Amino acid sequence: MNYIKFLNIIKNAYLKKQTFIYTYANKFNYNLAKILKFYKYINKIKIIYFKNKYFLFLDLNNKYWNQILGIKFIINNNYFKFKHLNKLNNYYGLYLLTTSKGLLSLALAKKLKIGGKLICYIW
Repeated sequence: MNYIKFLNIIKNAYLKKQTFIYTYANKFNYNLAKILKFYKYINKIKIIYFKNKYFLFLDLNNKYWNQILGIKFIINNNYFKFKHLNKLNNYYGLYLLTTSKGLLSLALAKKLKIGGKLICYIW
């Protein structure tokens, strides 16, 4: 399962007012869930091992100010150097970048002074 499907599952769960979801687990999705937990979109993350497969249990934060209302996926390969990251507006949402340090938010990438490939914008 790629990150586009993973984020759409989370967004649709918010729109249906679900309190938790189960998805297949891999390292990229787990790191993405950790970032969403840091920004308080998710309350808890648990990894469950069942019948030789790993699953992610995500407890969603259903308070109205922390819901995912929309996601814009950036499909083209836009690599942003550190000096070009300041052009992105980080006030109303969350930009996610894949960098040499792994999956990072825009604010953390600016703090570490590294660039990366922009994958999506969450608001």
